[in-house]
Amino acid sequence: DTIGQLIEATYCIRGNGIAPYALQLVVYALRCFLDEKSVPVVPPILEFAKRDAERDMVSASVPFGFLSIGDDAFHMCTSLTSLTIPDSVATIGNHAFRCCISLTSITIPDGVTTICDETFHCCRSLTCVTLPDGVTTIGFCAFGLCRSLTRVTIPDGVTVIGDYAFHKCTSLTSITVSPSETTRFVGAHP
Repeated sequence: DTIGQLIEATYCIRGNGIAPYALQLVVYALRCFLDEKSVPVVPPILEFAKRDAERDMVSASVPFGFLSIGDDAFHMCTSLTSLTIPDSVATIGNHAFRCCISLTSITIPDGVTTICDETFHCCRSLTCVTLPDGVTTIGFCAFGLCRSLTRVTIPDGVTVIGDYAFHKCTSLTSITVSPSETTRFVGAHP
């Protein structure tokens, strides 16, 4: 059964154009087998990258086990309306959802600590964002041009809000934030 999972997982990885990781998967699976642990289909070393997203997709689910969503991963996926991000994801890269003009809402996993530069830039259908408590940094223009964004909840632990973080969010009527002694920088035109 374990060998079957290993072969199936290796085949899936090669079929999705992620062949360089096949050897790492084999090593990871063998270690799990020797330690008598179950073998996950995707090892926690993979990044969901631009090559994994299709521009015309309407909904998507990042597989459990991925630790990061890479720079530009969903950039210009203009039909994307919903996305499921597993709790295993700890990093979301620069421009990851830039110009996903149909995306209306998103749940960011608790392990994410940084909303990188232009992560949601020009997501003009995005209406509401609640950031997880672990977020400490909101990057440059992270939500810039999110013209439908009406409310944002910023957690207490945020220490940096980058320049233009909410630039031209013309519908923004509510920002819930508890300024704390740890807030060190609020950029220009937040």
